[in-house]
Amino acid sequence: MKLKFRLLLIDDNPDSIRETIVSLHEYLGERGFALFIQDSRKFSKFELERELQKRGKNIDLVLVDFNLGQEDFDGTTAAQSVRSRLRYTDIVFYSSDPAINLYTKLAELNISGVYVVNRENLAAALEGVADTIIGKAIDLNHMRGITMAEVAEMDLLMGQTITSTFIESSDDNVKDVISKTRKSISKSARQNLNYVRKMDDFQDIIEFVKDSRKFSSMQKYNAIKRLASKLTDPPESYLSTFHRYEEAIIKMRNVLAHVMESENEDGSVELSSIHDGEKIIIDDEWMDQFRVNLEKQRIALEKICKAIKKEFSVIDAT
Repeated sequence: MKLKFRLLLIDDNPDSIRETIVSLHEYLGERGFALFIQDSRKFSKFELERELQKRGKNIDLVLVDFNLGQEDFDGTTAAQSVRSRLRYTDIVFYSSDPAINLYTKLAELNISGVYVVNRENLAAALEGVADTIIGKAIDLNHMRGITMAEVAEMDLLMGQTITSTFIESSDDNVKDVISKTRKSISKSARQNLNYVRKMDDFQDIIEFVKDSRKFSSMQKYNAIKRLASKLTDPPESYLSTFHRYEEAIIKMRNVLAHVMESENEDGSVELSSIHDGEKIIIDDEWMDQFRVNLEKQRIALEKICKAIKKEFSVIDAT
């Protein structure tokens, strides 16, 4: 799951539940998860089978309307196809027609493990099912691994952007950033004689920026900020968000990296960390905030890295 919640929507008229989907998006966002709709187009049985075979393993929840506007293919048949491919994936089956007994329809085809709701109760049901799915997928210790992986991916993106820009661009602005980054690395490297190296020519610095032991997350963050400061048309709103990266990501990542587990008198497990002499409790609220920070910072970082690559004509800019 990571921090993406993937919903497969099977409805011939997805606009009819647009408000429900927006509500789910906002609800998940408050918990630090991004909602991704796998597909919302009109399926035939063959197209659904192909979609399940192609992307089924990545789906967290399937949402199926009963009336799909086809004589030979309704929501019951769709749910049967889903269950045959995805044995343990949750399915929510709904209809706005009070005359249709959805339970009877499911029983006729012996389809199990399906939540049945009326359309008017759909929003609340989806939030409840989403909570259950998230609860199954993660606990606080597992969430620590997921969020640390997200930070590592952002760290990698910064490193790749810096490396490719330093190598491929001959722009004077980039050379200025290289000079400042070289000084930053040199200052840090002096603390460990094994990492001291002359950096008299351009290629010397590349070996450093590729090595996380020598080029820290904080140095990557500062290097990206230096490159972004040279942009002729900087994405200001994203830069404003990214300027909080140290507080929102690096410091919280450092807290999470040194978490200790202890058992309270009532038998409950507590995760805590000591940071700057202060005990920080890593509870659901703390993790919710960290996930929200991760999503905001990831989006900002991707936009900034794209702008840097475009500005300095880096080959893999998209």
